[in-house]
Amino acid sequence: MISLRRLLTSSLFVLLALLLVLQYFVFAPQVYSLGLRDSATNPLLVPPPTVTPPPVRLRAGSAMVAKGQTTVQIPLDLLDVNSGRPLGALTMSLQYDATRLKAVACKVNATFDLLLCNLAKSGVIQLAGVDASGIGTNIRVADLTFEILQPAKLSVPLTVQIKQVSNRDGDTLSAAPQNGAVDLSCVAVDSNCSTLYLPIVQR
Repeated sequence: MISLRRLLTSSLFVLLALLLVLQYFVFAPQVYSLGLRDSATNPLLVPPPTVTPPPVRLRAGSAMVAKGQTTVQIPLDLLDVNSGRPLGALTMSLQYDATRLKAVACKVNATFDLLLCNLAKSGVIQLAGVDASGIGTNIRVADLTFEILQPAKLSVPLTVQIKQVSNRDGDTLSAAPQNGAVDLSCVAVDSNCSTLYLPIVQR
């Protein structure tokens, strides 16, 4: 009787041990797989994708010159700026053909705390500005006026070169130039330019 009781106790112990082993090998992988499926299908467990903002753009406008026109005005705009990354400092230049054009005026935007425009060097306009509070919207940086020196049937490129664009903390912001042009489409003896056209400015 004692031997039978011991045998039953031993058998029960072995059965419990086998059940524990089976539970580990059979049920544990299912729980692990279930956890992976939940993390893959539940949006609360998936981190949102990182969105890279577009670079700040410095855009020079373009204009077509009419017959008899002696000056032309070109806008210089700051685009793709937002309050999430306000601009604090800007240094740039605009290059042009000094044999065709001469920069005679640079009307800067008063939004900046300080914005300087240098026309002293022939063939290049230099601008540098700072704003302590930061600029968080698209703005007109300056209106540039050029004197036409040699009218000809050609397009004079206006090349934007960015030296520095940073936020108010001094961290560099990604920036991209957008060049413009002055289209000298008419010459004094060109019969195709008998009609007077107002300058077309592209912004």
